[in-house]
Amino acid sequence: MSTMTKEIDISSAKKLGIMGSLFLCLFFIPFLGVFAFFAGMSLILMAFNRFSKVFNNDKLFSKFLQAFVPSIILGFAVLIFEIMFGFGFVLSKVYKTGFNEGTFFFLV
Repeated sequence: MSTMTKEIDISSAKKLGIMGSLFLCLFFIPFLGVFAFFAGMSLILMAFNRFSKVFNNDKLFSKFLQAFVPSIILGFAVLIFEIMFGFGFVLSKVYKTGFNEGTFFFLV
C-alpha cells in the first residue's frame, strides 16, 4: 500500500470516527437520539475496522469488539431494568390512589 493511499485511508477513518462521536453527542435528543446513537456507534465500528486494515493489526478491531459487544448487552439490560422499575413505581402509586386516572396520567 502506497503512502498516499494509506494517508487517505487514515483520514477517511478519522472522519468516520469524528462523525460517529458527534452523532453520539446527540443521544439526548428525544426520538432522534436513539437513531443518532446507533448511527454513531456503527460509524465508530467502521472507523476501527478501517484503522485495523490500514495498520494491518487485526487485534485492534477484535479488542474493540470485545469491549463493545458486552457494553451494548449491559446497556440493554440496564434499560430493561429501568423500564421495569419505573413501571413498578407508577403502578404502586396508582394502587395507593385507588386507580385514579388523573394520577396515572400525571405519573406517566
